[in-house]
Amino acid sequence: MTVMSQLATWNGTNFVPLSTASDPHPLSFGSSFIIAPGNYLYNGQTFAVPEGLVSFFAIDPSVNYNDGGFRYAYAGDVDKLIRGLAFMFETGNRDNGLSVASAETTMRLRKLGMTCGNTCAVVRDLFAKPIVNIPTRNVHFLTDQTPNNFDDGHQAVEVYIGGKWVFVDFDLKNRFIKSDGSYASLLDIVDLGVENLTVEVLSPHTFYSDDWSASNERYAIYNWQTWATDEQKAAWRERIYRIPAIDGPSGPVAFLPTGTEGRASYVTGLGYALESRASFIAQFYS
Repeated sequence: MTVMSQLATWNGTNFVPLSTASDPHPLSFGSSFIIAPGNYLYNGQTFAVPEGLVSFFAIDPSVNYNDGGFRYAYAGDVDKLIRGLAFMFETGNRDNGLSVASAETTMRLRKLGMTCGNTCAVVRDLFAKPIVNIPTRNVHFLTDQTPNNFDDGHQAVEVYIGGKWVFVDFDLKNRFIKSDGSYASLLDIVDLGVENLTVEVLSPHTFYSDDWSASNERYAIYNWQTWATDEQKAAWRERIYRIPAIDGPSGPVAFLPTGTEGRASYVTGLGYALESRASFIAQFYS
């Protein structure tokens, strides 16, 4: 039996097989997760790889041989890149101990299971690659309610697109749309209220944990995000998306929106610097 090889590209719903190509000088996948579109040699066949997330596999049952993995072919479509990267992360803890470099190596083989902060670190490094070279920054939300000490905040990324910052949650796989059809920033979410924005789902939300013990409340909460109703998810966002912060040169900087002024000691106790709303905007949105 000959080796069966196939490449497929993600269309947002499923993977669609790619056609083979004729090219006397095909490209090699190499060691980078993000590549350029082109004709690539894989397992003796050449495939035409378009822009987008690509999955590949090779199987030969006669010799118990199998191979496979993922790459992302980037040529300037930032929206497609955001959706493709969102697909590659599962909320969980399996890969939290990996360095960014090791995580990107693992990413060539399978999805990554990480919590929000670890996911952000990998995503930001990928956006900083020369082939992409798009500014990003870490952003945070903290609850203004009584903390439960394991689910009191969240971390995401802002991506600089078209001259403005756009809030993107690669962990929970969503971003938010304003009434004018544009994407919201962290500041927009605070000013307009997350309950007044439309949630855009970037990719199916999946969960992976190496600790399924009943006492592990942290991962029970994260797993809950995969099966909760829209109303339950909205209630979670309204509890968490209250006090905004952005990583500055010396650490995370927050401001207290109207009604949250009583949480100053809580916020500073977590290591966040506090500034006025005007100073926050001048530093991060001017």
